[in-house]
Amino acid sequence: MNYNVRGIVLGIIILTICFTGCSKKETESKKAPNTKETTTFAVNITSVVKGEINDYLEMNGDVKSETEVDVYPDMTGKLVQLRVKIGDNITKNQIIADVDPSVPGMIYSLSPVKSTINGTVTDIPKKIGSTVSPQTAIVKAGVLNTIEINAYIAEKFIPKIKIGQPVVIRLDAYPDEEFMGHVSILSPVVDPQTRMMEVKIRPDRVDNRIKPGMFAKVRIVTERKNNIIKIPYECVVSRFGEDFVFVVDDALPTNISKKKFQDNLLSKITNQDEKTFIQGLYLYNDSEESYEIKSNLSDTDKSKYRVILNNIGYIKVKKTIVKLGIHIEDQQEIVSGLDANQYVVQRGQTLLEDGSFIKVITIVPPLEAKDDISIK
Repeated sequence: MNYNVRGIVLGIIILTICFTGCSKKETESKKAPNTKETTTFAVNITSVVKGEINDYLEMNGDVKSETEVDVYPDMTGKLVQLRVKIGDNITKNQIIADVDPSVPGMIYSLSPVKSTINGTVTDIPKKIGSTVSPQTAIVKAGVLNTIEINAYIAEKFIPKIKIGQPVVIRLDAYPDEEFMGHVSILSPVVDPQTRMMEVKIRPDRVDNRIKPGMFAKVRIVTERKNNIIKIPYECVVSRFGEDFVFVVDDALPTNISKKKFQDNLLSKITNQDEKTFIQGLYLYNDSEESYEIKSNLSDTDKSKYRVILNNIGYIKVKKTIVKLGIHIEDQQEIVSGLDANQYVVQRGQTLLEDGSFIKVITIVPPLEAKDDISIK
């Protein structure tokens, strides 16, 4: 008897659950009809530009005299006289110092120290009274009207460097001014310790403000391209081994079914004048039950229509595969896939797919056609 009661109770519970579940499903079905809401994404866009792009290597360097020598005495002795000071101009064979080679018990005539070049005294490492020898430099002299900048590049960049390449030079002494130069000499060897190669850069013109010992920042232009297509680098999306951008599809809807015209387009527009304007752009095809856009629309009407479409989020994007070229800072060269003056999504593209609807919030100014290679 107890088992029968238990069976009856269990049956009632099962039936209650079934009816409750069915009732819940019916209620949810009534509350959430089977409609698919179109998602519109807010984005910023920018224009594709045709112009130039420059690839470069940036490094630090030291300004030195192209010709700099140490002047040595002929004999060992005591430095008794210096006839020049730092900054003096000297000529070859000019006597610049005197050394007394005398030793205890023997007195000798003074031995003159002569300059070996025409140039300027840049340093005097020894003082009067110092003991010097033929291995001791008394004076350093250089030709200051022919200076160069010594810089070093990593081994992996060696193939990019060639003699004659243009160079932008910036000096700490003149932070608001840039000087132009060119690669003049490439070292034939690589330092085995640092794996760096020395590069010598010569300014294009003589400038007395550029002095040996100064610190320099240099930018060597390794490649220059003109008439290329470029966009901001952040426009490019990379997924699953593909590089692509989202191009704004500015084509106007040419043929729309009656239902879409009314439900997807006109119903989203709250301004009656705009509704009337759009209705005037189309002709109704009774046999097809669709609206076809007129063929003789003016550019003014097209522009106005695009503004309205954007306001209601009815602009689409096209996923476009691109081939990438040089990438420099915020600039990305596009080898193929885009044309100048197209608009691409710059921000807000994370969730976009081919055919997504967008609403343009901001049109970001495009890149400059001319590529500025100044050192910031």
